[in-house]
Amino acid sequence: MVLNFPGDDGEEYKSIFPHNRRYNEGINEKGIRAGQATVVVALDGSGDAETLTEGVNLLPTNGGTIFVKEGTYPMKILTISGFDNVSIEGVGFASHLKLEDSQNTKLLDIENCDNFTIRNIQLDGNKANQSSGNSNVLTIDSDGGTAKDFFVGHCYLHDGRGAGITAANTANGIITNCFSYNNAGTGIEGGGSGRMTISNNESYSNTSRGIKLDVDDNCIISGNACYSNTSNGIETGNNADKNTISDNQCFSNAAGIVIGADRNIVTGNTALGNSGAQITDNGTNTQIGHNITI
Repeated sequence: MVLNFPGDDGEEYKSIFPHNRRYNEGINEKGIRAGQATVVVALDGSGDAETLTEGVNLLPTNGGTIFVKEGTYPMKILTISGFDNVSIEGVGFASHLKLEDSQNTKLLDIENCDNFTIRNIQLDGNKANQSSGNSNVLTIDSDGGTAKDFFVGHCYLHDGRGAGITAANTANGIITNCFSYNNAGTGIEGGGSGRMTISNNESYSNTSRGIKLDVDDNCIISGNACYSNTSNGIETGNNADKNTISDNQCFSNAAGIVIGADRNIVTGNTALGNSGAQITDNGTNTQIGHNITI
């Protein structure tokens, strides 16, 4: 509901709620909302913008927060590049960002952004209606540098033709309390990232692995459930060294946990009912103990 009152000239009407496209100084007239640090995205016209792209364009150059109200938002790829201190937040599964049909691209591409946050959002790669490519649902990357201090939490990442989420060339990132499922690639993967924490997620029914580190050092994989993936539950590539893999549950995958690099710690995990080995160590100086394998 929008409440409006007559303006001074008796003809114009002013909304008492500034987060509203009908506000007479709002987005349509490039008024007071542009450049504010908090932007509301809503399909019903009750916010500052009706699409996430519009919302990003309204933020000031030093960042801010975009709040996405409930609804399904069809969208083409959105690339956010070199924009620090930005937070995109929703209400949970009901804030649904969905790749439009026949795009054959990523859904969200975050490049060269420090202190970037995405939380409480459903990210849908809509793979059934894409015809080519192996694009991820969400990519966080840095071109020629390192993207620092990202946070992805309480998100649903699914139906991508590639991975659910890929974090490449990052540092101090956190992926937590997310559900990554039904992707054609890996559920959660790193590539050239350091000091990343992947915790308390569920990664399942992906065509490739549940979680994979590849050229990622000093990371923590803890408290995750990886199950019913076509390939391995958790895997470290040949150059993923000095990581801690603890207190995870891996079941009904090809293999449970596969270590391919050096000086990793594997402890407190439960690996059971996987069709191959429960825990495999192909690295050197791996510390393995206190795991349950059946």
